[in-house]
Parts: sequence; structure tokens; C-alpha cells
Amino acid sequence: MFNSMSIRLKIVLLSGLCLLGVTALIVGMNLYQSAENNQLTSASSKQMLTASVERLLEAQAAEQAVRLQRTFNENLLVTRSLADQVNDLRALATRVGMPASELRAALNQSVKSVFERNTKVLGVWMVFEPNALDGRDAEFVDDLAHGSNETGRFSSGWTRSTAQRVNIVITEGDLGKTELSISGTPYNSWYTCPRERKSACLLEPYADTLEGKRLLMTSLSIPLMDGDKVIATVGVDLELAGLQAAASEAQRGLFDNAGRVLIVSPVAPSPPSAPTTSRSARTSAKPRVKKAGRFSPPWATRRPACSARTITSTRSTRSAPSTMPSPGVCPSACRKRFSWPTR
Repeated sequence: MFNSMSIRLKIVLLSGLCLLGVTALIVGMNLYQSAENNQLTSASSKQMLTASVERLLEAQAAEQAVRLQRTFNENLLVTRSLADQVNDLRALATRVGMPASELRAALNQSVKSVFERNTKVLGVWMVFEPNALDGRDAEFVDDLAHGSNETGRFSSGWTRSTAQRVNIVITEGDLGKTELSISGTPYNSWYTCPRERKSACLLEPYADTLEGKRLLMTSLSIPLMDGDKVIATVGVDLELAGLQAAASEAQRGLFDNAGRVLIVSPVAPSPPSAPTTSRSARTSAKPRVKKAGRFSPPWATRRPACSARTITSTRSTRSAPSTMPSPGVCPSACRKRFSWPTR
């Protein structure tokens, strides 16, 4: 049939087939290039959006870290102000010959005044070394009115762990307990850390029972120096419910509550078992604010979940301390939720 066609018809037919092939090739190339462009545009847009979300999360986390740092700095200022008051009282007592009983009563009143002015702290306390205050500890054995414990050393504290403010004395049992806690550190690190380091110490969050009430808290303590010698330890106890509330408030404003704000501090793994005692375990770590986005685009790369652990026991186990904190920011896509444990 093809042979019976005229030459002109053959030329027209072949030209049409060639034109059809070229058109199909062009259309195919255009479709391929369009698909490639769409894929590149989509990948670029996803990458830009993911980077934008991460920057927002990191900025929010940095803001929370600054707030956390400010909280601890404010309480550090409280302890240093109390230490300055104590030094002034000691200097005044020496200059005017103030009786030891009046000096101790004035010191206890100073602790109470600082406690009452700073309503956000859970407790304020001060412990002098044996006979380091006035050399007359033996005259004040079990003298609560003058803030003295069973050996007569000044070791007074005020706490609002109950509905009424309570004045307590810290016993030698709590001060001298050196058994290892579940973190492998002495129970009395809240007292020994600033004395040994001669610097401020912030302890790992711990669950504690004060006056029958179980609380999640931490402690910030500093040494009181006389030259190069530590003569006392001054500290504040902080309940962490306020920090948890601040994190929850920030979370509500993150992608319409589609994200998570986490305040965590890394700690070393604990031994498999540990005794229950009476003063809380604390370990060394710097608090960090982590912001984890539950808003996760389908193209976003999943990152390992953040983890944290809080060591808890009763009042006698305090954990390893750290120096003053410098809150940091973690990666912005932690998937595993963590918050301060409840009672």
C-alpha cells in the first residue's frame, strides 16, 4: 500500500510522523523539566520553612533560658545580700561588744527578714561552722530562740513549706551525713559544696519532704568568708512549681499550643538501687531550657528524643551540686516529653 502511494503523499506522511515525534519529544521534555522544577521548588520551600520553624523554636528557647537565668541570679543576689548583712552584724558586734545572745538573735532576725521579703523562695537558711560565730556554741545548746542546734552552733532556717512560716534548726545529723546517695555523692552536698568550692553552688532538682509536705525544689548556696576561711554557708531553697508554670505558659503561645516547652537538666545515670533517707538527693548539672516542637512538617528530619532524669528521695539525700547555672538551648525537635515530676 505504501508503495502504491505517490511520492508527494509519502513525503507528507513522513513529515507528519516526524512532526508528531518531535512534538511528543518536546512535550515529554517539558513535562520532565516541570516535574524536576516542582520537586526542587518543593524541597527548597520545605527546607526554608523547616529552618524558619527551628529558628523560631531556638529563639523562644533562648528567651525562656534568659528568664530562668534571671530567676537564679535574683536568688543568688538574695543570698549574697544576706551574707553582707551577716558580715555587717559581726563587725558591729565586735566594735560595740554586743553580747553573743543578742548577736545570734539579730542573725536569726536577719534570716527571717530576708525570708519574709522574698516571697518567691521556699526557704532561707544559714549554718555557721562550729564556734566560728562567737566561740561560745556551748552556751546555746538546743537554743531555738537563738537559732542554735544540739551542739550550740548557729544553724537556723525559715521555711514556708506549710501554711504558716516555720523557724527550724538544721541538726548535726543532716549536716554530717556523708553516706552516698543514689547519685554517688554525699547527702550533705548542699552544705559541703560551697564550703569546699568556696563558690556558689546550685543543686539538681529533687523531691523533698518539709514539715510533712512533699515538694519539688532545688537549693542555691554560697560560702560566707572571713579572709580565705569559710565560716558559714548561706542558702535559699526554691520550689520549682513556678518554673513549671512559666514553661506551661510559654507552651500555650507556641504554635497555638502545638509545641512543647521543656525545662530539663542532664544528670548521670543512677545506680540500680538506693536507700530511702530523709533529706533530698541532688546532682551536678546546669539547668537548660529546651523547646520541642510538636509542630513537625512531614518533611522534617526526626531527631533523637531529649531525655532527662530527676533523682528523688526524702529530705536527707541531697545530690551533687553545680556552680552557678548558665541555661542553654537544646536542639529544637525533641520528641519525648519531659517535665518536672509531680508529687
